[in-house]
Amino acid sequence: PAGPAPSATGALVLAGALAVGLGVWLAADRGRPAAPPPEPLPKAILPVRRAAAAEIALSSDEDSWIRAEVDGVVVFEGRLPRGAEMKWAPTRELALRATDAGALKLVVNGTPRALPAPDADGRYRVEVQP
Repeated sequence: PAGPAPSATGALVLAGALAVGLGVWLAADRGRPAAPPPEPLPKAILPVRRAAAAEIALSSDEDSWIRAEVDGVVVFEGRLPRGAEMKWAPTRELALRATDAGALKLVVNGTPRALPAPDADGRYRVEVQP
């Protein structure tokens, strides 16, 4: 028998050389110091926490048409059925217009509040503190 074919011998030599090269490369890589941990961001760049928005709930004892604006944006305009409740989270104010303001029940952050007197435009403005 003449031994392995020349292509098989070449493959064995190549595999051995790759194994030795890999071992040398891994040993050399272990000698390097680890990268230092990243430095924390300065406080001036960290995100600023926003004040929590107030939660305002509105319900009605009778069917009532309302228009609700949260921070100047109309978020609802239509009929609020008797017993229904709507909730919003304004950061500045809730402005309401209603056909039957006396039927509305207002709760701000879990505390019942009276609806304020309407302004000159007929809006009931509920301001929240930031």
